[in-house]
Amino acid sequence: MFTLHFDADLWGPVDPHIFYPERFATKRHPMAWIAFGAGPRNCVGMRFAMMEIKILLVRLLKTYSIVDCGAPTHK
Repeated sequence: MFTLHFDADLWGPVDPHIFYPERFATKRHPMAWIAFGAGPRNCVGMRFAMMEIKILLVRLLKTYSIVDCGAPTHK
């Protein structure tokens, strides 16, 4: 996965380690940067990471409450 993010075929002729924002002005391959990948060979830790995110969200919502502060008062 690391080598994919620095592949010259995806990022163009300019060295991928150099900050060059103009490289993003043209359309790139849609799969050039995906954190977990896609298809049958996606990241083996994706399901674990998604479950961890869901557990964290539930624990946050159980610990803290969302309170309505009423209508905004602008003067």
